[in-house]
Amino acid sequence: MILRVEDRIQVEEDLAGWMGTAGESIMFREGETYGASICQRYFELLHSSDQVLLFQNIRDGCKGEGWGILDYRISDDRISLFLEVRYPVTNSKGEATSRFFQGMLCGILEVVLNVKLAVLESVFDKRAGALKIKYKVDWQKAPPRPNQ
Repeated sequence: MILRVEDRIQVEEDLAGWMGTAGESIMFREGETYGASICQRYFELLHSSDQVLLFQNIRDGCKGEGWGILDYRISDDRISLFLEVRYPVTNSKGEATSRFFQGMLCGILEVVLNVKLAVLESVFDKRAGALKIKYKVDWQKAPPRPNQ
């Protein structure tokens, strides 16, 4: 059986409805673990630590699976990271509220860039069809990279 993205969003909405913010926190952490796991598998398959190649593969995979189109940039002072997801997964109301999805993105970026991130702001521009997330970057608390 395959659990489609839309169906998984419904499961998440139900969990948040039953558990409130605790359910959202659980889904974020589960997504973060899932995103990090995806990156670790890509590292192993690509036999490369090239961040650009790794992110491009993950970007293509996310686009192909219907998660959206990912792009990021790091601020000049290297304190903030800005992620934009065009055409992200939305719920039945057309909102990009999935904490699993946002956690997955965080886990992906942490492994790709070898940093620790904290979400500062998350805004969905429904008109533009873009989810914008601002992270605080901690280069000192970077998780170890796979195979290092």
